[in-house]
Amino acid sequence: MQLSAIGEITTEAFNKIADHYTQAELHRFVVMPNHVHAIIKINGTRAEKTGLAACAPKNTK
Repeated sequence: MQLSAIGEITTEAFNKIADHYTQAELHRFVVMPNHVHAIIKINGTRAEKTGLAACAPKNTK
């Protein structure tokens, strides 16, 4: 498939995700004619770094 100009811009933007978001790890993505499929792993969260993760359910063992 040959990408349109918008598809090229989308591909470029996805390739730069890790440059803008250090906690994001782009595994795979594919640009389709009218949408995008992507697998992005988020390593850690802002909530964990700020202590907001304490609001998550606690382990009841």
